[in-house]
Amino acid sequence: MSITLQEIANKAHCSKTTVSLVLNGRKSHNISEELCSKINFIAQSNNYKKKTNSTGIVALVLPGSMKLDLSPYYSGALKGVSSSLNKRGYVSTSIYHDASEKDDWYLENPALKESIGIILCEPPSLCFLEFIEAKNIPVVTLNFKLSGYPSIGSDIFQCTMDAMAYLKNKGASNIGFIGSSEHPAYIQRYQFFLSGAFYNELKFDKKNLIEASVDTHECYKIVKDFLDKSKQNLPDVFVCSSEGVAGSAMKAIQDSRISIPQDIGLLSFGYGNYSFPFVPSLSLIKVMNENEGRLLGKVIADRIEYKDDLLDWNCKTPGQFVIGESC
Repeated sequence: MSITLQEIANKAHCSKTTVSLVLNGRKSHNISEELCSKINFIAQSNNYKKKTNSTGIVALVLPGSMKLDLSPYYSGALKGVSSSLNKRGYVSTSIYHDASEKDDWYLENPALKESIGIILCEPPSLCFLEFIEAKNIPVVTLNFKLSGYPSIGSDIFQCTMDAMAYLKNKGASNIGFIGSSEHPAYIQRYQFFLSGAFYNELKFDKKNLIEASVDTHECYKIVKDFLDKSKQNLPDVFVCSSEGVAGSAMKAIQDSRISIPQDIGLLSFGYGNYSFPFVPSLSLIKVMNENEGRLLGKVIADRIEYKDDLLDWNCKTPGQFVIGESC
């Protein structure tokens, strides 16, 4: 295996940036000739293979049901992937795989045949996995673990805890949850909500758990009906599982002549790119999906160019608690 830039830097006792500058012929005046010679000697002695800028296609395999216009998560993540890959000279292409398609659907896909790297956004079938392994090209997964391949994801646990501590400091003592189990991240977000509530000694009564719908109008109706029946016993704050749910909840609350945040606060998980005009501005436990995408693009490009051994490597980008006017 070819030595990596970092390994050369360790042997030469300098930075990885210095090594890159020297090996690419862009050394600055403050890099001595002695260090240049040392870096070049280590690289040649250890079979260093210089990175090439040859272009190629990286295929992103997405769930067929997750079209970009319906998935703010994937739209943001893929924006980051494209930006990162384009800077490295690669082209990304999205492939939507519907579970109802025949088992060998990948054999007829030209983009997969030509790809030099694959990003998996959902677990592959056994036959598709065998096809990928036979191609012997770099593979990275997004938000799930597949043995033998590096994985990129997001970690919003800490910012959920920060958000719950903020609610406690603002005087909240009783909180509720509005969520749609149809959202793919619902279970994880609900569990984080429960952990944050328990740790910060915030009371959560399951009578304040509203099982909403992913449909905007249906969600509005469910929340509105709940408010009409429970006006005298509402929690201090509602936490929503997504911005779509939060948009419906905000309108239902305001249409019920309940003030936000004076009468009730609103906090949501999300991505910060939902089209609903939140007034007051929404407090958000933000999944940094575009950052995920940029890291995803970097890792797949590194694997293509340097063939680094990243088996079972797992990295999560941190979330962010954004304080708005809604709580």
